[in-house]
Amino acid sequence: MIIYRKLVHEDYDDIADICKDIWGGTDYLPEIFHKWVDDKGLFLGAVDTDTGKVIGTDKYSVLYDGTGWLEGLRIHKDYRGQGIGKEIAIRTYRKTLEDLRSGRINKIAFSTHISSVESISLMKKLGLQMVH
Repeated sequence: MIIYRKLVHEDYDDIADICKDIWGGTDYLPEIFHKWVDDKGLFLGAVDTDTGKVIGTDKYSVLYDGTGWLEGLRIHKDYRGQGIGKEIAIRTYRKTLEDLRSGRINKIAFSTHISSVESISLMKKLGLQMVH
């Protein structure tokens, strides 16, 4: 079973394991992991209850200009194709929508690499528009 919870500093090793195969092992997430844990917003993890390991992440930050920024969607290579990325992104997006409705943020945005077909498709399904 997969559960979703806020990430904590003790999850670092699992995050490093997820990222070791992303961008040829040069993913930036391990370098900023602890900062993200301490940030306001939501740094959400997907946890496999059978192993106790974090197998996915997604991050929602509130930027200085009031933008709700979505980033850091990662799924461990052994768990891809199971809908976990979609579920964690939806959960994070719902939090941004709550904050948009309450006035905590004034817009929602994200950025991804142009080659990330999965992320682009998912964000379009959530109603976000692509701007070049």
